[in-house]
Parts: sequence; C-alpha cells; structure tokens
Amino acid sequence: MAQGDKVGVSDVYAYVQTIAVCHGFALSENIKVSSVGNPSSVKNNQLIWVSDELVFQRVMGETSGSILIVPLNFEPSSNVNGNAVIAVDHPKWVVARVIKKFFIEQPEWGVHSSAIIHPEAIIHDETFIGPHTYVGRCEISQGTVLDGHNYIYDNVFIGKNVRVHANTVLGSAGSGFVKNPKGDWEEFPQLGALIIRDNVEIGSNTYVNKGALVDTFIGENVKIGLSCCIGHNVKIGRNSMILANSVIAGSTVIEENVYVSIGVTVRNKVTIGANATLGMGTVVTKNVPPNSTLVGNPAKSIS
Repeated sequence: MAQGDKVGVSDVYAYVQTIAVCHGFALSENIKVSSVGNPSSVKNNQLIWVSDELVFQRVMGETSGSILIVPLNFEPSSNVNGNAVIAVDHPKWVVARVIKKFFIEQPEWGVHSSAIIHPEAIIHDETFIGPHTYVGRCEISQGTVLDGHNYIYDNVFIGKNVRVHANTVLGSAGSGFVKNPKGDWEEFPQLGALIIRDNVEIGSNTYVNKGALVDTFIGENVKIGLSCCIGHNVKIGRNSMILANSVIAGSTVIEENVYVSIGVTVRNKVTIGANATLGMGTVVTKNVPPNSTLVGNPAKSIS
C-alpha cells in the first residue's frame, strides 16, 4: 500500500475469510485504515491487534474508525465506538498476514544496476536483487528477494520466496583443513553445494557455508536470524528456527521443528532431534533427543 492510501474493512474482512475462521462486528463500509497501531498508544483509523479483553475495552474507547483484530472468543458490546471488530482464531498470525497483504510495499522485481551477476547464473524474472549484491554461478527461483550487499558464491541453489537480508554470505567455503605430514594445516577442498528450499529467511550478517564433499541443506520454511554461522555439510530440517548469534558447526544435523534460541553453539557432527528446544546460550556437545529441552553450558535436559 502506497503512503497515504487507505484500505477498507470490506477488503480486510474478505481476505481474512480466506485464511481463518472469523466473525465480523459493525463492519461499516465507511471504515478505512491507513496504518497499523499499537494498543498502548492508539490513533483513529488504524489496524489494531488486541489479545487482552480488558485492553480491548480500553482501546475501543480511545480510537474510532479503526479495525480491531481480536481472539475468536471476544464478544464486543453493541457500542463499538465507530470501530469494526474482526474476531479470529490465531489472531497474531492473521494480523501478520493482513499487514503483509495490505501494508508492506512489495519490491519491484528486477536487478539493481549496481549488482553483479555471473553470466551463467539462472535467475527467475520475478526476483529482486538489491544494490551491490554479487551473484555467482547459481540458481535463484521465483519470488526470492536478496537485499543489498549480499555475496552469493557459485553452486548455491535458492528456492521460491526466499528472503536474504543485507550483508549475508551464502555458499562460502567452510573451515575445512587437514594436516600434512609436516603437521601444517592445508585446506581441504570444498566441492559441495548449498541448497536452500522454499520460504526460507536468512538474517543480516549471516554466513552459510557450502558443503565439502556433500551439500549443505536448508529445509523448507527454516528461519535463520542475524549474525549466525552455519558450517559446511550442515542439514537443517523444515520449519526449524535458529535465532541470532548462533553457531552451528560443520556436519551437524538439525531435524524438523527445532527451536534454537539466541547465542547457541552446537559442535560439529551432532544431531539435534526433531521438536527439540535449545535455550539461550546453550552449548551442545552431544546428540540431543527428539522433543527435549536443553539449557546451559554444557547443555543439560530440563524436559
């Protein structure tokens, strides 16, 4: 939505009906909103998400002409003070979808004039590559957005609707070294690829290494925070979350739906079982069973 534009409640409600169970109250055609509000400081004509019923009653009296997204069990009174109310299941998720649909300006597909693209790169027409980004001999699929100042090495395969934030490096060589007969370190060639599936998001200043003799793999819908390091040969299962400043050493396997909190360190060749949770600052040196919660240094189970 361009600055100054407004979206009507009928458009919002029609969209919400396509994604969630919902009920509408006082959906006046005259109600149009131009911004997203915070319940602690509301203005008129805003989209507002409220999860607490007492806060909801207060907000109703402090704003007018707004659209309020609330939990499905809320029952507004007959006097809604000129506001529209949409009650939904999973309200936080619904609000996120509404914001992305109506309030986030989508990038115009194309390659910025300052970006450098390898002549053999395969890039879908509906992608965005930001300023001063380098793209090597790789493949980038539809709907992917690469912000500015990224560096994408050769042999990186990026799926659909991937978002890579600024100053991130994908497909660089990992710390693979071997001692020669004299005891001096020499580089072990890194010949693998980096494969990133659909709907992945990677935060700023993050490094994801390519594989050595096998590929590094980032599964569908994985979210990686800023300033993370993902080593070579790592496998991350779908829908896992890795928060900021975490280090995942080489050849680690992270299974599906794993939650890795801020500042976690995982040593190489460890397996983190499906649905596990690693608390802030946890240092993992051994395999983690599925469905477990670990904290501390060294990591200990609290589940």
